[in-house]
Formats: sequence, C-alpha cells, structure tokens
Amino acid sequence: YFPGVTSSHSYLKGERVFVKANSLSSVKTIEPISYYDVPFCRPSEIIDAIENLGEIISGDRIENSLYEFSILESFECRTVCLTELRPRDVKTLRKLIKKEYRVNLLLDGLPASVPRVFRDEGGIHTVNRPGFPIGEMAQDKFVIYN
Repeated sequence: YFPGVTSSHSYLKGERVFVKANSLSSVKTIEPISYYDVPFCRPSEIIDAIENLGEIISGDRIENSLYEFSILESFECRTVCLTELRPRDVKTLRKLIKKEYRVNLLLDGLPASVPRVFRDEGGIHTVNRPGFPIGEMAQDKFVIYN
C-alpha cells in the first residue's frame, strides 16, 4: 500500500476532484479516530472508500468529504458548512488538540501535508509532514484550524 500511487487518471481543466477524509492520527497515541467521530462538517451520506487490505492494516478509514477542487481553476475561500459546537463537542476537540491529533485528507490518493522546516549542522531542510493539526493550544486558549 503506497499512498498517492494508486491513480492513473489524467485530469482535464475544470474537472472536479473530490477530497477524501482519512482517519485522524497522533504521535502521542496509536489509536486512529474516524474523521466523522469528530464534529466536522458531514455529507448527507458517508461512503466508505477503503480500496485495499493495506489501508485496513495501516488503520486508514477513507471516506468521502464535502471538499472538492477543480483542476487549474482558482477560487476564493468558500463556506462548506456552519455549525454550532455543543459543550461535549468542544470537550472532544480540546482533548484531541492536547493529544496532537492530525487531520488526514487525500486528494487523488495523495495525502495532504504541511511543510516542516528544521535546521541542523548540514543546513536548513524542509520535509512534508502528513496531515495538519486539528488546532493548537496557546496559553489557556484553544484554536481550531478550519
């Protein structure tokens, strides 16, 4: 199972590409969490997109999402949904942020990643870290990335 090497599709300008949601992961715990066990925007029907045994063994749970892109087309920010978080939702998000859970999305089988820059005696290096944080805790406040 090699993420990002399963697609052989060539896209045309304007063609829609749908983002898939994968399990949330953390370096602080081995327990993956389903994307929709967290209070994120949900499609009306959640479709499981597991394609092979490797995804199952690695703890992936790939499902559809509300996010999409059009090839070679720019757009401004768009509202996907509006939601009001209940107290238990806020508690869940705080717990996941403290445990450093990361959101893992896929676009055409490629994992979304965030560049991480570090310096050592060999110079400055950039590596891509899969996923992106749900949010962060700054002093006593929580920030949710959306």
